[in-house]
Amino acid sequence: MTTVTISVLKEFVSKASALHQTWKAAKPSASELSWQECVEDENYKDAVVDRDFLAELTKANIPYEMSESV
Repeated sequence: MTTVTISVLKEFVSKASALHQTWKAAKPSASELSWQECVEDENYKDAVVDRDFLAELTKANIPYEMSESV
């Protein structure tokens, strides 16, 4: 799977993490999710996710910004 780096507002991180856990349960080959502090903006956290997961974020109305592909 192709991965991308995304930035998510801190207030949505726990919701995005829970969503990823449910999504990953159905896709064992998906990569793990780990958050890092965003260097550009302290209100965001960054994570590398599978590109397929972006549709799940959109369906759940979790706003994110995409960074560069990894």
